[in-house]
Amino acid sequence: MTRNYRGLWLSAAASIAFAMMGCGEMTGSDAGGAVGSACTSDTSCASGNACHPVLKTCAKTCTGGTDCPSNEKTCQKINNSAASFCTCSTDALCAATTAGNICNTAIGQCTSKCTVSSCPIPLTCELDAGQCRSSGTDAGVDAGVDAGVGDAGVACNLANPQPDVCGYANACFGNSTCDSLYDSSVAGSACANMTAAVAASRFTPWSASSTGPMIYANTELNNETAGCSAGTDVPFTVTLYAYAGPNFTFPTNITAWPGFFYFTSTGMRIDIPGNLVGNVSFPYANFAVSNAGKNVEVTLTLCAPAGTTALTAGFAFSGGKAYCADLTR
Repeated sequence: MTRNYRGLWLSAAASIAFAMMGCGEMTGSDAGGAVGSACTSDTSCASGNACHPVLKTCAKTCTGGTDCPSNEKTCQKINNSAASFCTCSTDALCAATTAGNICNTAIGQCTSKCTVSSCPIPLTCELDAGQCRSSGTDAGVDAGVDAGVGDAGVACNLANPQPDVCGYANACFGNSTCDSLYDSSVAGSACANMTAAVAASRFTPWSASSTGPMIYANTELNNETAGCSAGTDVPFTVTLYAYAGPNFTFPTNITAWPGFFYFTSTGMRIDIPGNLVGNVSFPYANFAVSNAGKNVEVTLTLCAPAGTTALTAGFAFSGGKAYCADLTR
């Protein structure tokens, strides 16, 4: 049984020197552990501050949303940091405080849109979104879409719950480095399931403002037959592994999860918690929530017509990246 990771390679990323607003505001000139001073660890920062894991400068910490301004109202850890920081979630909230500001997903704070020359090396500016991105390429499939800062090329531990030290929309891969998750919803992808689903408006591609759960890997269990008719169906059983988005934890009741869908080769969308639709069954008795609701694995059985030896299955959570699993018998 092999776990398959869908990842694309980005170049190593570095800290951003943007000025941060609200909770965690950077002055850029303070010293002695004050906000904005350079740091290597939390102990480098004064009381009430901690070392921002991306910027590597001291920032104010928080213990709850009441400590945070309205535009950065989510108090949470960044890249599994020990301390929590006020972070933004939408461009709209950032712009409501300062016209034109966006939620900079690389640092979790409100900033103005970048320009062609404003991003720190080695980052480049994605002008349409106004976000600084990794300057590496990812095979032309979703280049410039993923937030790679603090993630691509960073060492990580595969034994830890995903995404380990890798940020949202990234994961720890087999070479023990962080990288971008594959997004098959982008036009030109090899996965016809998701291309067709997007074309039919049955799936909204991931964007920098999305916050849904991310599927990052799968394993095949080809000895399973649950839910299929013996002799007339070929069962393809797959276990999917996912982690929650930044503002979500998985409840133990699968029907309370955000939209969780299977996409056929023609782009038809099937609601997985709906259990049985047509000739596709979804027994998920073995689904398990772990890591205080931040991770989940769920086993699904797809029943294909007799004689089928290969099947491409599309999956996605609402607000997450699309994921394609190539299954064989």
